[in-house]
Amino acid sequence: MTANTYSTAVKSKRAYGLDALRGLAILLMVLSGRIPWGSFPRWMYHGYFVPPEMTLTDIPGITWVDLVFPFFIFAMGAAFPLAMSKRLARGMTKPQLVKGIIKRGLFLLAFAIYNPHFNVNIISADPEKLHYFLGLMGFILMIVIWGRFPWKISPKVIYALKIIAALAAISIVFNLSYNDEGFDLYRNNIILHILANLAVFGALIWLFTHSKWNIRLALIVVFLAINLSFREEGSWIYIIGTTHIIPFLEDTAPFQWMYDLSWIGRWNYLKYLFIIIPATLCGDLLVTWINEKEYSEKIVEWSKSRLMVIAAMMFGFNILVITLLYMRFVFLTTVISLIAGYIGYKLTKNHQTSMEKLIFKLYSWGFLWYIIGIFLDPFEGGVQKDPTSTLSYYFITAGLAYFLIIAFGILIDLFKIKKGTTLLVENGQNPMIAYVGYSNVILPLLGIFGLVEAIGDLSPAWGLTWAFASTLLIAFMVKGFTKLKIFLRT
Repeated sequence: MTANTYSTAVKSKRAYGLDALRGLAILLMVLSGRIPWGSFPRWMYHGYFVPPEMTLTDIPGITWVDLVFPFFIFAMGAAFPLAMSKRLARGMTKPQLVKGIIKRGLFLLAFAIYNPHFNVNIISADPEKLHYFLGLMGFILMIVIWGRFPWKISPKVIYALKIIAALAAISIVFNLSYNDEGFDLYRNNIILHILANLAVFGALIWLFTHSKWNIRLALIVVFLAINLSFREEGSWIYIIGTTHIIPFLEDTAPFQWMYDLSWIGRWNYLKYLFIIIPATLCGDLLVTWINEKEYSEKIVEWSKSRLMVIAAMMFGFNILVITLLYMRFVFLTTVISLIAGYIGYKLTKNHQTSMEKLIFKLYSWGFLWYIIGIFLDPFEGGVQKDPTSTLSYYFITAGLAYFLIIAFGILIDLFKIKKGTTLLVENGQNPMIAYVGYSNVILPLLGIFGLVEAIGDLSPAWGLTWAFASTLLIAFMVKGFTKLKIFLRT
C-alpha cells in the first residue's frame, strides 16, 4: 500500500448510503410540496406543469422534482433484500414471509386511506381551530397505531394501546363530514397507495427469485411486453388492466367496496416495477457486501482522491443529466453519458476489496439501467413523468439512484462524513414521519396559533424561504424521533 493510499476499516453493518438516498428523497418531496405554486420557473416544479398558469402539458424533460418519487421507490425496492435475507437466515419459511409481506401491504393500505382523512384541508374547505386540533390528533394517533417504540412495555399493553388508538381514529373519521362527503374508502393518498401495492408485488418478486437473478431480469422483459400491450385499447391486457370490478358481484354485493377493488390498488401502479426490480438487484449487492464485512475487516486500496473523484462524478452526473434532458439536448446527453460511462469504468474496474467490488458492481448495473433509459428517450417522444410516464423515465431514474448510493456510500461508509449526511440518514430511517410532518404537525400548529393566513400571504421569495425553513424544521423533528428510537413503521 502506497503512502498516499486511503484506507479505512469498514465496521458498520447497515447500508447508510441507502438510508441517505431515502432521506434525500423524502426531504426533497417535502420541499417540493411547499414551493409557492406557479411563482417560479418550470424547473422548480414537476416538468409537466408550465407556470404561472400551471397547465398540464406533454412537454418532455424532467426536473429534480420528478426524481424524488422514483428515488424513494428505489430505496424501498433495495431494502427488500436487506430485510428479508435476514429473516431467511433466521429460519423463517417462505409462507411466513409471504404472510408478513401481505400484512405490511395492508398496513400501508390502511395508512394510505387514513392519511387524507386527517388532512385539515380535506376535513374542511374553511378549517377552524377544531379541524387543526383534529389534524394534530391524527398525527398522535398514527404514531400510536403504526409506531415502534424502544420502551420495555408488555406486548399486550402495546397491542391494547394500538387497538384503542385505532378505535378512536375510526370514531373520529366516521363522525366528520369532509365537506359533506363523509368517510370514503376510495379517498386515499395516491403516493402511499402506490407504495402499498409495490410493497407487496415487489417483495414477492424478490422472495421467489432471490437466488435467480436471471428470472428477475426476465420478468422485466415480461412487464415490458405487458406495458406495451396495455397501450392498445381493446386488447385483453388493456381490458384487464383497466378493470377493477368483480362482474358477478356488481349486482349482488350490498357494498361497493366488495366488487369495486380500486380502493385496494390499480394494475397501472405496477409500472413502477421497472424501478423496483433494478432496485432489488442493488439490494442484493448490498447484502453480499454486508455479509462479507461480518467475517473480516476490509480496507479500501484506492486513493482518497480517486474515491472523491468517483463520488463527485456520481453527484455531478445526476445534476448534468437532469439539466441536459430538461433542455432537451438528448444527443449531447447520450454522447457525454457514453464518455462518462467509460471514465467511470476505468475508475472502478481495478478492485480488490469488498467495498471496491461493491462500487464497481453498483456502477456497472447503474450505468446499464441508465443507458437503456437514454436510448429509450426518443421512443416515446422524450423522457417524462406525467401525464403518461415513459419507459425511459423508469430506467434513467433507476440508474441515477444507483449513482447516488455509490456517492453516499463513499462519503458515509468510507469517509465517515457526518456533517450534512447524518440528517439525511436519520430522516431516511424514519421517512413516514417526515412525509406527514407538514400536513399533520406544522400546518395544524400554524392553524392553532392563527398563522395560516400570514404564511399564505407571503411573497414568492419569502414563500420559498418558508419552504426551505419548514422542510428543515421537519427534518430536525424527524431527527428527534429517530434519536428517541420512535419509528413510524407502515
